Amino acid sequence: MSAALFLVGWLLSRLALINDRPLGKPALSIVAASQAAVSFIAFGVTAGAAVAALIALLLLFCHERWLSRWLLEARFVSAAVMIGLVLGAEAAGLAPAEAWLPIPAQWRDGVWIGIGLLLVANEINFVIRLLFRVFDLEPRQHHGAGATSGDLDERAYNAGRVIGILERWLMYSVLVVSDEYAVIAVVVAAKGFARFRQLDQREFAEYVLIGTLASTLFTIWVARAIRLGLG
Repeated sequence: MSAALFLVGWLLSRLALINDRPLGKPALSIVAASQAAVSFIAFGVTAGAAVAALIALLLLFCHERWLSRWLLEARFVSAAVMIGLVLGAEAAGLAPAEAWLPIPAQWRDGVWIGIGLLLVANEINFVIRLLFRVFDLEPRQHHGAGATSGDLDERAYNAGRVIGILERWLMYSVLVVSDEYAVIAVVVAAKGFARFRQLDQREFAEYVLIGTLASTLFTIWVARAIRLGLG
């Protein structure tokens, strides 16, 4: 339970990374302090908690200060490393002892559902943005009849991020408690209606379609994994 509690707090602190730019010094200090505090809150004042805090801080400074050139990739890798280490340590019985903070057993399911909610909100966003970058699918500004400049369309990109988070939250909230996959059709229909005119542009239509399909696929995977974990 302490491992799940740690992941909730750690993932919550990573919501500060939702912007595509590196954190400034004040924000970085707050996130670093939050991640260190989460380690001791979840695991108690133990050597294991100190190790967890150290790893969290190293991963944070790695992408915010030392690997800022590959910021998006490093943020994604840091999440994969931390989640893998925590879950692997718990499965192997190497995680720190249960926290001094008692967590009622009936809260267990809620904590794991919260982990899934945070994963689909921010961490999946990193994966999708990496997909766009690797295959050069980021929306570009248009000038005139079909002409496209090389400048990133920040407004469309930021709007897509917010829409993506909301659509994943909606799908996840339904799929984690039931098998009502009809919610996917509702999301796709609403998205198509909202961006109907822009879908005449081939590049933008591909950006929306690939983003929606990737978002849906990853959300289904997370929802199924959480449901299996809940038994």
